[in-house]
Amino acid sequence: MGLIGHNAMVLLKEYDFKYILNMNTAKVLLSLSEKIGGLVLSCAPKIIFILLGILIAHTLFKRVVAYAKSIITSKILKSARVLGSEEAQKRLDTIFGIVAKSGLFVIWFIGSIVILSALGVDIGPIITTAGVLGLAVSFGAQNLVRDVISGFFILLE
Repeated sequence: MGLIGHNAMVLLKEYDFKYILNMNTAKVLLSLSEKIGGLVLSCAPKIIFILLGILIAHTLFKRVVAYAKSIITSKILKSARVLGSEEAQKRLDTIFGIVAKSGLFVIWFIGSIVILSALGVDIGPIITTAGVLGLAVSFGAQNLVRDVISGFFILLE
């Protein structure tokens, strides 16, 4: 269990219901906020570093996608005599939009999991739940996913 997870359990044991009833509510809240504030301040450099990494990965990914889009667009538009350049451009915008949004979602999801881990939260159940939900959605939306993938390949042609 991480630093904050362990300290949170100590706080919960320390402030049992009888103790809270005997104290003034303002004193309890002040005491809890001081202890939690100290925990957050001890983890703040880690969180700031992780957020900085996420923002750098976000920016780099967007630039890589934009660069790939410009290269592929120039090559495909040269060979798009049959379709017309406007329709080919729309298809490329759709494909790269899907790729960019999916990649950014993955970057931020992984970053948020790392932040939770730095705060001492056990991420095993979160990752397990995400996997089970992904499996359930994939079985439930099988036809929809098949249609999206078919549409993706049609756009690529």
